[in-house]
Amino acid sequence: MFLSDLHMHTWLSLDGEEHVAALCEAAIRQGLGAIAITDHWDGFPAGRRDAGYAPHFMDSRDFWTLHGEALFPEICAAREAYQGRLQIVYGVELGQPQLNPEETRSFLSSHAFDFVLASQHLNGNCEDYYTLDYEKIDLDALMQECFALELQVVRSGIADALAHIDQPVRLMKHTGFDLRLSAYRDQIAELLREAVSHGVALELNTHGLRNWYHRISPPEWVLALYRDLGGEFVTIGSDAHHASDVGAGVREARELADRYGLRAVSWFENHEPILLP
Repeated sequence: MFLSDLHMHTWLSLDGEEHVAALCEAAIRQGLGAIAITDHWDGFPAGRRDAGYAPHFMDSRDFWTLHGEALFPEICAAREAYQGRLQIVYGVELGQPQLNPEETRSFLSSHAFDFVLASQHLNGNCEDYYTLDYEKIDLDALMQECFALELQVVRSGIADALAHIDQPVRLMKHTGFDLRLSAYRDQIAELLREAVSHGVALELNTHGLRNWYHRISPPEWVLALYRDLGGEFVTIGSDAHHASDVGAGVREARELADRYGLRAVSWFENHEPILLP
């Protein structure tokens, strides 16, 4: 079984700290055959800046402008050092690309990414989900809005894969919210149909296995629905921001994909999925 972790972050993500070599060493220890470096770049409407949240209080786009050129040489050096042992993909986690398509496409055209993992990190008011007070807001309205925004992400036509489609649940501890998400079946089905029609893979994100809610994202029933709607490809990612989390839960996610007849992408080359047994 070929195992990949196609979602992880280096020091170039404002909430990350690792250099590429440390992530590669961790991947080798975990028996992985491929990894994707997917640092954050978050879109905002024209003229609007990221207000930031602890610990960085800085716009990820500014950080890329200042330091982005230093990352690719690290990746190139790692590819040479781990040649034949580990496939290393130059990717990006692109937050809400639909908010500023012109700026987003300009950014992508200036980097030789092989893989675009798209996500939604903001609510409808462009507030980061991590900044919200979940005990004081309408959680049902938030999730309905979340899936509507995810639909816009897919329709942007930019994504190779769609990350953690239920992102807000990470922050819902102690709220009593029903994490099965069955109340949103119709919205999720619409989102999945759109992903299938655009050739966008669905991510199995293992962050929850090491978080309080102890499950892979999305809920298991979503995988069956995705398959029944014609979905075929999934990516698997730990969402690691520390080397110690690289590969965490990846084997469990691969087994889950196999159980539902979904094909786990091994890695991407020029946005084309490569699949190994």
